[in-house]
Amino acid sequence: MLFISIAALCVLLLSAALPWVMNSGAALTLNAIDLAEWTSLYPAVMGEAIPMSTTLLLRLPFVYAAAVIGFGFNRARILRALLVIVMTLGLLPPFEFLGAFDNPNYRQQALIAILTLIIGLIGAAGIGNGFRPAIVTIASVLGLFAVLIGVSRGLMFMQELRLSPGIGIGAVLAVGAFGVLAVVYGYKQLGQRHSRHPIAHQSNVEPV
Repeated sequence: MLFISIAALCVLLLSAALPWVMNSGAALTLNAIDLAEWTSLYPAVMGEAIPMSTTLLLRLPFVYAAAVIGFGFNRARILRALLVIVMTLGLLPPFEFLGAFDNPNYRQQALIAILTLIIGLIGAAGIGNGFRPAIVTIASVLGLFAVLIGVSRGLMFMQELRLSPGIGIGAVLAVGAFGVLAVVYGYKQLGQRHSRHPIAHQSNVEPV
């Protein structure tokens, strides 16, 4: 189980750097961060019922990945904390944010970075031992749906521009990795519940 969890996490982290959406033009072959940034510039995204919800969906998988890193393992706390910090640095908005607090895209980037850092470090600190498998299971399921919905919306917006986009290998790997993690930690959570509440099998003895 541990090997499968580590392998799935490595695939998940690698998937962010691989193409999530592919077009015939190399300039519009985008990884996770680039696709989120592209959608933030698309006018229809600001007009959504929840403004920039598509962009948010494409950024939330990083928060869920931090939850997996923090809560999914018990060893190498310092290494996991460092990994979360490195992820956070990669999610920070540009320095222009310091003079443009009214920019909704920058604010969302800052929020995602803060959530990634807080959730990842809380998990790496060993907090919530009794609920760690459940937290990872929920985060993995949410991450899976965030990728599916976010990418599908991104593809729809590109089709509105008469492009011919396709799903990239990065998105496929992200969905697969989140799915594997959800199954592994869901199974672990069930095992934990059974160990806490064992079923006593008593023989049927008639009272004297």
